[in-house]
Amino acid sequence: MAAVIAALLTLGMAAGDLAAQATRKKKPRAKSAPCRVGCQPNTTSPDVITSSPEDSAAQKELSELARNLRNAAPNAYEKLSAFSTRHATDIWGSRASLALGYDDYQKNKAQQALVWLAKAKNETILQEYVLFWRAQSERAIKRNGEALADLKAVELVGALYHAM
Repeated sequence: MAAVIAALLTLGMAAGDLAAQATRKKKPRAKSAPCRVGCQPNTTSPDVITSSPEDSAAQKELSELARNLRNAAPNAYEKLSAFSTRHATDIWGSRASLALGYDDYQKNKAQQALVWLAKAKNETILQEYVLFWRAQSERAIKRNGEALADLKAVELVGALYHAM
């Protein structure tokens, strides 16, 4: 009989411990504020082969503009938008449009994101990103059929890329 009481007490304590663990709340993680002034990444830039000094300058400018957009610098969106318009016929304009589309999606502006992502459709190296963010934007505005088609295209592009 004493063994049964001891077992019941042990089970009661274990159940109490479980209940206490279930009611404990996790502390929310504090989000760090984006860097505003004087920030430099601790990484090196990827080696992108540029065919001309103009390409090299455009790449450098795009990198700076995109970083400013991410860090919410004043007029960063407008400056990157102007860059995208100036480079509408080359790869740098497509990449700027991709960055703007991603930014708009992140700010719950899915319709505007689709406009930028349409301008980025000729991007070949980052095509999977364009398709993925376009699918996310389409899903946000309830265009599920189109979103599914884009996600299937992402899968196809990925399969083709990995088959190489």
